[in-house]
Amino acid sequence: MNVNHNHYVPCPEPSLTMDLAPHCNPNVVTVLADNGVCGLHARQRGGGGACWVDVEGSSRCRARSSSVNFGHQMEVVSDGALRGGEHRVVTNARDAGTSLATFVTPAMGCAVPAAPGMVPDGQLLSWAEVFGADSAEAGRPAR
Repeated sequence: MNVNHNHYVPCPEPSLTMDLAPHCNPNVVTVLADNGVCGLHARQRGGGGACWVDVEGSSRCRARSSSVNFGHQMEVVSDGALRGGEHRVVTNARDAGTSLATFVTPAMGCAVPAAPGMVPDGQLLSWAEVFGADSAEAGRPAR
């Protein structure tokens, strides 16, 4: 398990800032608690295209909120039944955003059972085999 604290300062011209680029976390599950400031977006699939939508709770209220999203590891283990959630963070013009992300992640040397049919029966994949040696730079799963 890893935990990250993120703080995004407000900017009156958000279009001039470098946001947190669109990505999907390589881990199993991410639990995110934030201060309710608008900024977290998720890619919505379907309907002939994809668009970015505000994450419910994060931008519609001022109260603190939380969200859970699946990462690539969940996609691999579920044989694609559960897709990794692509998301991004954009800068807010008026308010600072703060979040605490908890990543449920197997250890780098951990053997992870694959979903049925993905590899020969009884074979285990290591975290590094699925995501490459540098999991922080991982894009889509290798398998």
